[in-house]
Amino acid sequence: MSWHLETHQARWHDSSGGLAIDLTAPELGAMVSFRGGGTREVWGAVHGQVIGAPAVVDEAYVRGRDLIVHYAENPETQLTTTLSWRVLDANELIELKGGDALFVELVVATRTSTLGVEPRAELLSVWPPSSTGEPTALAPPRSTLGSHRHPLTLLDAGEDPPPSAIVVFPARDVGQETRFTWVHPSDGSVGFESNEAANAVTLRHPLNLPLLEKGVIRSARVRWLAVSSSLSDGQLTRLADLCFDAELPIST
Repeated sequence: MSWHLETHQARWHDSSGGLAIDLTAPELGAMVSFRGGGTREVWGAVHGQVIGAPAVVDEAYVRGRDLIVHYAENPETQLTTTLSWRVLDANELIELKGGDALFVELVVATRTSTLGVEPRAELLSVWPPSSTGEPTALAPPRSTLGSHRHPLTLLDAGEDPPPSAIVVFPARDVGQETRFTWVHPSDGSVGFESNEAANAVTLRHPLNLPLLEKGVIRSARVRWLAVSSSLSDGQLTRLADLCFDAELPIST
C-alpha cells in the first residue's frame, strides 16, 4: 500500500480502492475508484489562482503515505503552491469492524513572493448521489469547540452550519456507502449541485486563505471518507475528534 510515482502520474492502490492523479492537471483532481469497479469519481480538483495554467511541476516525491507536489510560481499572481495528498488508515483511526474504506486528506499550502496577495481558490469533488442519502450537516456544540471531545449534534433543518461543521452523506441502504467531507479553515460555505442527467453531485469547497504577506505560508486541509457501510455515533464522534483536534500544518 503505497504511492507509485512515474514522471507526472501518481497512483495509489489498496484493498479498498485507488487514486490516480495527473500532477500536471490539478484542476482534474484525484480520480477515485473503489473495489469492484463501478462509477469513478473525483476528489479535490483545484480551481482558482493558486496554481498557474498550465501547471508546472517543480518537484514531486513520495514519503510514506504522502504524495507531495511543489508547483512553480504562478506568474500572474506570484503565488507558489504545494499540494500534499495523504491516504489515511481509516480502519485504524475510526476502528472499523468490516467494510471497505477510503480516507484521503489534501493539504493546500501557498505563499507569495510579493505583498498583499489574497488567494482565491476552491476545491471541486464529484460523486454519484445514488450511493448516498441526503447530505446531513453535523457539528460540535459551540460550547465544546476546542475541547478534547466533540460530541456531534445534528443541525436543525435550514440552520446554517458553523465554519467547523463536517458534512456526512449517510448510506441509504445496506451495502451502500457513507461519505464524509470536511475542510479547515472554512467559512462554512460548502456548495452542493445535483445533476440528475449525469447522475452526479458536485461539492464546492471554497478555500479560506487569508491575505498573504511576503514569506507567509497559508494552508487549508480537506478530508474525504467513503465507507461501504453505515457509521455508528461513536465512529462519527471519533471522526470529529480526528478533525477538530488536528493541528493545521504551517508548511508542507
